[in-house]
Amino acid sequence: MKVFNPPRLSVLVIIVSLGTMGFAKSARAEAERFELSAEHIAAVNKSRRIVVNCDALATLFGYKGNDDLEDLKGFMLGILDMPGNQIDSVGWCWSEGNEAPYPSKVLPTLLDHPIFKRVPEGLDIVRMCCDETRRRGKESMFSMRINGGDHDRLYLEGRLPKLPAKWENKDWMINWNPDPNGPPEYISPYHKSAFFDFAAQGVRDYKLKVLREIAENYDFDGIEIDFARNSPIFQPGYQWENRHKLTDFMRSVRTAFLEVAQNRGRPLLLGVRVPENLVGCHFDGLDVETWARDEIVDIFAIGCRSMDVDLPAFRRITAGTSIKLYPSLDFVHYSDSYDPGDTAVNGTKVAYGAFANWWHQQPDGVYTFNFTYHGQRWAMYRDIGSQETLRYTDKMFVVQRRGGGHSPILTPYPNDWSTPRLAYANTNMHGHLPVPLDNAAKADNLMIVYVADDVNAASDRLKSVKLRVALSKPAKIETRLNGALLAPPKMEGEWSEFPTQPRNFSVGENLVSIRFTQPRPNAEDDILVEKIEVHVSYRR
Repeated sequence: MKVFNPPRLSVLVIIVSLGTMGFAKSARAEAERFELSAEHIAAVNKSRRIVVNCDALATLFGYKGNDDLEDLKGFMLGILDMPGNQIDSVGWCWSEGNEAPYPSKVLPTLLDHPIFKRVPEGLDIVRMCCDETRRRGKESMFSMRINGGDHDRLYLEGRLPKLPAKWENKDWMINWNPDPNGPPEYISPYHKSAFFDFAAQGVRDYKLKVLREIAENYDFDGIEIDFARNSPIFQPGYQWENRHKLTDFMRSVRTAFLEVAQNRGRPLLLGVRVPENLVGCHFDGLDVETWARDEIVDIFAIGCRSMDVDLPAFRRITAGTSIKLYPSLDFVHYSDSYDPGDTAVNGTKVAYGAFANWWHQQPDGVYTFNFTYHGQRWAMYRDIGSQETLRYTDKMFVVQRRGGGHSPILTPYPNDWSTPRLAYANTNMHGHLPVPLDNAAKADNLMIVYVADDVNAASDRLKSVKLRVALSKPAKIETRLNGALLAPPKMEGEWSEFPTQPRNFSVGENLVSIRFTQPRPNAEDDILVEKIEVHVSYRR
């Protein structure tokens, strides 16, 4: 068993020797749990009310200033200077993981991009953001999109040079042709991008070098590997059977980071961003149970853009470890029909409902993705960092819809649904809606809407609580809430609004049962339940 304890330099020598051999043995060892120092565990146990994943390069592209360091700092870090914000940790995401906006000996750089003419000459903006974050008393992380490809379109269009690691190593790329005897196809069918296949040892070695360079050159508190923003990372259909190769890679990363931590004299944490449930992780080839059991990672950021995150399952697999759990919500690639970043009232209510539900399930904190662009309603960061500050805010609690928000090949749209095969992340594949009603009016559609607010206890502050159901076209339905038949609804087009009282609701899971009031024996079409919403409003 590897023991990483600062005074034991002999162990370090062995680890370094293994590192020079590509971690061939240590990375493949099974059931080998990492033992972490007390200092490392103390760093893991830091309070993180809100973890912010900042799309830093995209933010920089919006900068209109010119060669003024303080102006640039204000632009990039202004969100951290907002009075009353509850942000404790920032994950700085720089590009797609294939090029570097910093000096690099491993990756081609973006430093000749015109945007860098707007920053002070010679400034390493990655170092600036890292150091300024820590100077403000916030944890500073580097977030790496481990298999990004958004910029590949620019290379294919001749607007940027092609990436040597991709185009000179075709055997490292995912072959998208399902015919094993056909010509290889390296451009994905849903995106003009080529994606690395982590089944190739060369890919894993290359990505380890990228991550190690960042770890050695910057003073980040930790580094996060984002497996959720871009996927897949293996040949579709072969993800789970290749899981041991990704675990081998993760062991190598953990070993390298612990060595860097030893050399610099303070911990370097390892986080991962993964799909919202265990089956989704398995679909994409992520053996998160082994990662947790062997304490290969310190942090799980859970989910992409689904408001349903299986916190109990992740809590079960991390029991007895120091690993922290942070449910994640995407404010750009959001759930179909529900934009949590919309500056209109309902957008805020959707976000507050999702975060309230998560806090009710007792995570270690919450995590936002793509909610740092200028023009978004940053005031939300004063509220979403605790159950208490969310208590009397207006909320919308919803049943998750599947699909939407990406290319329909990767993530089909809800009303033109087909089961995704390429990846699980970002698909909301397990979303319950839309669903057809039973034309015989015999079987109820049974769905769960999670309501974190105790509307009974808050009756003195409660203004209203409403249950709303949207159908694909108008129809008369009967609805039960936790078994109780509700009075006939007020109907407005496809929407049915049912009168409810606080006593109808439980805290947490609520069972909603819906069926037609009368059979439709000669119906040639289906009528779908499209949306189920609970709106909770408070008196100010």
